[in-house]
Amino acid sequence: MATEAPWKAIAQRKQSEREARIPKAWRLSSLPPANNLDARTIPRTCGLLSSKELEITERYDATDLSEAIRSGNLTAEEVTIAFCKRAAIAQQVCNCLTEIFFDDAISRAKYLDQRYKETGKTLGPLHGVPVSLKDTFKVKGYDASIGIGSLADNPVKENSLLVDILLKQGAVLYCKTNIPQTLMALDSDNNLFGRVLNPRDRRLTAGGSSGGEGALIAMRGSVLGVGTDVGGSIRIPAMCNGLYGIKPSAQRVPYVGQTSASREGASKIGLPASAGPICSSLRDCELFLRAISDSRPWELDPNLAYGLWKDQGELEKRQLFGVIRTDGVTSPLPPINTILEETVQALRSSGVEVVEINSPAFKKCQSLANRFFNIDGGNFILDLIERNGEPLTDWLSTRIRRGAPIKLEKLLEIHVKKTEIETEMLKIWKDPKSGRRIDAIICPVAPHPVPPIDRWNGASYTSSFVLLDYPAGTLPVRDFKEADLQGELADSEPLGSWDKVNRQLWDKKTIDRKVYLNTKLSVQVLHPGNRKGGCTKPWRLLMTFCNEIIKLANPTYKPALEPARKKPKMRTVTTWALQVQFLLQIIINRVSILLTNRRKGRNLKIGVAVFITAINISVYNIWIPARLQISPSYVKLNDIWDRCEKIIYLIVDASLNYYFIRIIQKQLVNRGLSKYKKLVRFNMWIIGFSLTSSLPCFNLDINERNRYMQIHPLAYIVKLNIEMSMAELISKVAAATQPAGNGASNSNPANILSPNSNSFPDKSSRNRDTVMNMGNHATVTGNSGLYGQKKSEGTINPDGVLEWTPSDSPYSTSDIELSNRFPGSAPDSNNGLGCDEHG
Repeated sequence: MATEAPWKAIAQRKQSEREARIPKAWRLSSLPPANNLDARTIPRTCGLLSSKELEITERYDATDLSEAIRSGNLTAEEVTIAFCKRAAIAQQVCNCLTEIFFDDAISRAKYLDQRYKETGKTLGPLHGVPVSLKDTFKVKGYDASIGIGSLADNPVKENSLLVDILLKQGAVLYCKTNIPQTLMALDSDNNLFGRVLNPRDRRLTAGGSSGGEGALIAMRGSVLGVGTDVGGSIRIPAMCNGLYGIKPSAQRVPYVGQTSASREGASKIGLPASAGPICSSLRDCELFLRAISDSRPWELDPNLAYGLWKDQGELEKRQLFGVIRTDGVTSPLPPINTILEETVQALRSSGVEVVEINSPAFKKCQSLANRFFNIDGGNFILDLIERNGEPLTDWLSTRIRRGAPIKLEKLLEIHVKKTEIETEMLKIWKDPKSGRRIDAIICPVAPHPVPPIDRWNGASYTSSFVLLDYPAGTLPVRDFKEADLQGELADSEPLGSWDKVNRQLWDKKTIDRKVYLNTKLSVQVLHPGNRKGGCTKPWRLLMTFCNEIIKLANPTYKPALEPARKKPKMRTVTTWALQVQFLLQIIINRVSILLTNRRKGRNLKIGVAVFITAINISVYNIWIPARLQISPSYVKLNDIWDRCEKIIYLIVDASLNYYFIRIIQKQLVNRGLSKYKKLVRFNMWIIGFSLTSSLPCFNLDINERNRYMQIHPLAYIVKLNIEMSMAELISKVAAATQPAGNGASNSNPANILSPNSNSFPDKSSRNRDTVMNMGNHATVTGNSGLYGQKKSEGTINPDGVLEWTPSDSPYSTSDIELSNRFPGSAPDSNNGLGCDEHG
C-alpha cells in the first residue's frame, strides 16, 4: 500500500491552521455557488460587516484612512477590525491569504491609538493604516513558505527590512497573501494553499506572482499591499484585478530579507528584483513610496541609492510621450490596440505630444530575459519542491524542467549582451525628429485582455523592463465594453509560437470573448529611471505622468459593479430632484399666463408637481441602494430607470410646451393678434432646441458617465436660461401697448375675451367692430372694409375663448376693434380694446 506524500499532510495542516485563525463570527454561513462569478458583492450582502465597517472599507483609500485617523474621525482599532473582517471574507471566496495574524494586528492598532492619545502625534505617515504583504516577506513568528511544503512549519525569527520600515512608519500588518508555486508562474496556484480566484470574475486568472495581493485589494480586504516584481509580478496582478501597480527600479525599495525561489544573491547576477505597491488608488502608491523613501532606507540597505522624496526638483511643463504598440514578439489583440489608441488620443487632445517608437532591440529583450531566469538551471527551486514529493502545478509542468547551471563564460556573455541592449534601448528616449528627450512611454501590459485561469500567455511586455530596470506601472483606464468584443485579427501569419498562442485568446473557436466583459483595460507607463542621477525624481515624474493619463483617459463606461467610493448624500439627489421640478414649473407659469381659468392653472401646477415627486421618490428608492452597491440588480435597475426617468421628463416637458403653443395659436393668433405670430415661431424654434439639448444625455448617462457629468449640467443650464427668457419675453409681448388714444394697455392677453375683466384700452379706428358680451353670449358687429357692416354671434367657453356661431365667420380680425361690454357697465364705445390693422 502506497504511503501518502508528505506534502499533502503539510498542506492540510497549513490550511486548517489558516481557517482556525478566522474567528467563527467572521465566517460565511455558506460559500457562494460556483455561478456567482463576481465575488465583490459578497462583503456587502453577507451580513458580516456593519454599515460603519462597509463605509471604512469602501469609502476610504489608504491616504483617506491616514488622514481620518490623524484627525480623530476614525481609530486605528476600528479600521483594523474592519479590514481584518473583510480580508477574512475575501479569503473564504477567493483563497487569497496564506498567513493570518489578525489578533496581533488588533493589538498593535490599540497600541497606536493609545500612543496617539497620550502624545498627540502619529508614529508615521502610515499610522494605523492596514497593509497586506506578499507571502515572500518575512514577519517574525510566521512562516514564509512561498507555497512550498518543505519551507512550511518554520516560523521566521526576524522581519524583512521592508517590514521593519513599514512598522516604523506606523503601518498595521495583518496578513500575507497567496502566490504561485516557484513564484515564476503567471497564475497564483500552489499545492500548499491552493489557487487564488479573481474577484471580478472567478473564471479568470488573478495573475501572478502577487496574485493574492491583487485579489485581496480587489475585494477591498486591503487598500495598500506590497508585492514583488521580477518579470511582471506586480503589474500583471494589478491588470488582472483592475488596480494600480508600481514596479520601482531595483535601488528604490528594500528587497533584502525575503524568501526567494532562487539562491541568495542571484539577483546580483540575474534580473534585478523590485518590491512595490499594489493599490486601489494611484495616490496610495505615492503614499507608500514617499513613506519608504523618507525612512532613509539606504542607511540600512547598501543596495539602495540615496534620495529623499522632497529632493526632486521641478518638473518640466512641456511633456513629450512615446508609445510602443508592439514588442515584435506578440501582436496585441484588438481590445489592447483600442485602449492604447484611446489613451494616445486623450493625451494628444490635451496638448501632450505623443510620438511613435519602434525599436528592433525591444524584440531582443524577452529572449535575453528568459536566459537570466534560468541561471541555475532551475535546480534550487525544484529541489525545494521535490523534497516532500510535491508535483509541479499544471501550468508549470510544461514550462519548467531541470537543466545545467549557466557556466561562467556564458554568464559573462549574456551580461555583455545585456549592456548592448541597454545602450541600444537608450536611443528610444530621444525623439529623432525634434531631438527632445521623451519623458515617459506608454505600452501594453500584455498583448491580450485578462484571460481565463491558466491561459496567461507570456510576459514579454513586462519582463523586458525588468531586464532594463525601468520604473514601470500599471494603470487601469476603463472597463471592457461590449463594443470591445468587435474587431478581428490581422490576416497575416503569426510572428512566432508565442503570437500563435496569443491569437487563440481572441479566436471564437477557442474562447468565448464575453468572458472579458467584467475586466478592466489597462496600459503600462514607463520611465527611463535614474538617468539624471537623482533616485526619486524619476518616481515623481512617473507618478505625475500616471496621474496625467488617468485624468485624460478617465473611464467612459460605468462598470457593472464598482466599490462604493463615497457615501451618497441626500442633498445631492434632492438638489437634482428640485432642479427638474423647478424647470417644469417655469414652463407651467408660462402656460398659466394664458389661462383665464385660474383653477385650471393651479390644478396643472399641482398635478405636475405630484407626478414629478412620485418619479423622484422612485429615484430615491433605486439610486441610493445602487450607489451603496447593495447588489448588481440594483445597479442594473438604476442604469435602466435613470434613462426611463429622463424620457418621462422629456415627454412632460414636450407636452407642456405643446400645450403652451396650442393656447397661443388658438386664443391669440387665430383671433387676429398678429403680434404673437413671431412669438409662436420663436417659441417653436427655441422649444425644439431646448428638447434637443436633452437627447445627448440619453446616450451618455450609462455608456459615457464622465462626459455625461459634464454635458448634463450644461444642458440644464441652457434649458433654464431658455425657459427664463421665454417667460420674460411672453410677459413683455403680452404687456406691450397697442397704438391707443389714451395709452392704456392690457397686461394679460387672455383677458381679451374674458368675461371677468373690464380693464381694456380705449381705441378708435376707421374700421370698427364691437363685441357685446352679456354673460356667456357675445355679439360682434362692425365694418369689414369692402364688405360693409356685418354681424356674427357666438358664445364664450369656460376658458374665456369666443367661439363663433358661424364657423366661417367673414370677419378679418386684423381689422377688428373689440369692445367688451359687461352687465351693469355704461354702453359707451370707449370701454373696449381696439386692435388696428397691425394687430
